[in-house]
Amino acid sequence: MRRFINEATDYVFNVKELSGISSFKGRYKYCIEHLGSPIGRGSGRVVFQIDDYRILKLALNQKGQAQNEVEITNGQGMYSGLFPMILQCDKYDDNWIVSEYVLPAKVSDFPEVVGVTFKEFCQFVKNSYMLSNMANGKLDPDEKEKFIDYLDNNEELHEVDEYIADCQIPIGDLTRISSWGISDRFGDACLVLLDNGLNDEVLNKYYR
Repeated sequence: MRRFINEATDYVFNVKELSGISSFKGRYKYCIEHLGSPIGRGSGRVVFQIDDYRILKLALNQKGQAQNEVEITNGQGMYSGLFPMILQCDKYDDNWIVSEYVLPAKVSDFPEVVGVTFKEFCQFVKNSYMLSNMANGKLDPDEKEKFIDYLDNNEELHEVDEYIADCQIPIGDLTRISSWGISDRFGDACLVLLDNGLNDEVLNKYYR
């Protein structure tokens, strides 16, 4: 179940006012006026920083609404630990999401946080895609043995593999360092996927 919080997020910016604006352009203008310049932008959404702990992902069009819908679903699903925590969201049309602010991951973070280098992580992702698509014959036996060892001994990689198999998101989203962040969860650093609003359905409908 979604959790909706409608009070003002600070003394100026107010999600009630944001939700009351009827146009994409109007909502964008409101956020520019009260939150300043975006810290990130795509073809469907734009990202504003609210404070040190929260960001706003604002849909610019129907594509962005679809991405927000996927992200809300992911944030409430069985792989929610892989994503930034959703703190608030639009009640009706998926026009906006407020989520935790997550520091971008660096290549040097992976050995400490995940237990493998970023290069090894990317190879793991590629192997996971091959195995989830029944391309067993193309996977080198040594790589397959290493992959199985990761699954047996690395809980974080195991969760990434299950997410890939179940959700079939584009591989490019997982092999770019810019797609990943580091969050503090109960005193432990963990890897989170920063932009998880793209799945096969959204990709086929809006990008192809």
